[in-house]
Amino acid sequence: MRRGVFLLGISLLITLAWGKECKFHKVRKGDTLESIAREYGVSLSDIKRYNKNLKENRLKVGQQICIPVKTKAEKKQGDYAIYRVKKGDTLEEIAQKFGVDVKELAKFNGLKSHVIKEGQELKIPARSHGEKVSKKGKEVDYTTYTVKKGAKLQHVAQKLGVPLRELEKLNPELKGKWLKPGTVVKIPKKMKEEKVAEKVEKVSKKGEEVDYTTYTVKKGAKLQHVARKLGVPLRELEKLNPELKGKWLKPGTVVKIPKKMKEEKVAEKVEKVEKKTEREKIPTVEERETPPPPPVEKKISIGKLPMPVEGKIEKAQRGVQIVGNCDQKVRAVESGKVIYSGDDLKAYGNMVIVDHGSFISLYANNSTNLVRRGDTVEKGQAIAVIGKDKDSGRCVLHFELRDKDGIPLNPTEYLRSLQ
Repeated sequence: MRRGVFLLGISLLITLAWGKECKFHKVRKGDTLESIAREYGVSLSDIKRYNKNLKENRLKVGQQICIPVKTKAEKKQGDYAIYRVKKGDTLEEIAQKFGVDVKELAKFNGLKSHVIKEGQELKIPARSHGEKVSKKGKEVDYTTYTVKKGAKLQHVAQKLGVPLRELEKLNPELKGKWLKPGTVVKIPKKMKEEKVAEKVEKVSKKGEEVDYTTYTVKKGAKLQHVARKLGVPLRELEKLNPELKGKWLKPGTVVKIPKKMKEEKVAEKVEKVEKKTEREKIPTVEERETPPPPPVEKKISIGKLPMPVEGKIEKAQRGVQIVGNCDQKVRAVESGKVIYSGDDLKAYGNMVIVDHGSFISLYANNSTNLVRRGDTVEKGQAIAVIGKDKDSGRCVLHFELRDKDGIPLNPTEYLRSLQ
């Protein structure tokens, strides 16, 4: 999933850098052009106009589609309200007051930091004017909740005991989206802050409220493994943790346990299981059920990566350009898995992206890609053929390195021949 987000981020970066007035949508299973148009609030004809070779009835999962967006010149001045900063105001408080993400507010006003001054005028996006939202002609008061961990509206609704339908009406722009930490969600005012705090500690069960304590997963497991280990009915855990049902729980995952299962009893159960394990010398639940560990991530070290292609290094806006000979083979700098191979991102031309676990390498402006998405490649394996730059006529490889979160790294620090 992280890699999908990374690719989408690459698309958006390219859109900004090269001035093309569109953002890219990655086709999901079940998508149609009509559903995509509805999702972004654009017309079907606009999507077709921006994607000349698009076949309406032959969408492929993973395909990138250009979605037209308004330029700054097209946006009306009425799209925002003006707020004058008062003494003692902070950007975070203003963002929370108007129900806007603080990063979005800073970006909307071209702020490089969160420092603001008294009397300064800030533009507030129109969708967040005031602290009331229209609902069928009536005004609905709301308070706000700040997302602590990544989640969706349904997760927030479940945590706070608020009907999902109410949250979607108050936050239409967040419907169906993944909410990053720090995202501000509007909550109906009638759901008092005290009641919200109480709901976080209690879960509804057939009209009654059930107190719970928590258990932190130490090794990868599923709910049934936790239930067996703690002697708690699986059905009870699934009711308290519906979002975890059927999922693989990573170390550190917090599981809600019925309060009636006292902490002392839980500790006693764990101790008994561990003693029985030692006495009978049988594998623990985790050892029996945990799948083999994933492949060891390849660590990136200063000055240790080989050149992807021999040639002269030139700095680029992102990464480096390596000027070589035409028809030269481009080789993977480390073993890994191909997560992208194609030419959907026009600014990069033919491109291959390889995931090495702890970092990602990107090879662009290829005349030919020699690998496909999903292929496993070895260090030094030929993955593409260097291509010719349209402007200069030279044969150039565009090469980038990024960490596992997609943050750019300086290739000149890691390539061996440059040290």
